[in-house]
Amino acid sequence: MIQEIYTDGISEVTVTGSIVRVNLMSLSPSERDPNGKPVLVLRQRLILPADAFANAIDLMQQVKNSLI
Repeated sequence: MIQEIYTDGISEVTVTGSIVRVNLMSLSPSERDPNGKPVLVLRQRLILPADAFANAIDLMQQVKNSLI
């Protein structure tokens, strides 16, 4: 079985040398902001080499273009 991870978005991308870290966020089921809306919380961090990140961006761009 393949493990799947859901994310509501990306909060931050950090580059340190040749390593890229991508913070994956999702809405909290319990934490709320002062207006009562769910807040985004860090769920997972994707860590990959810069060349793999660049390849992933190229692939995502192709998917984006096909959706348009």
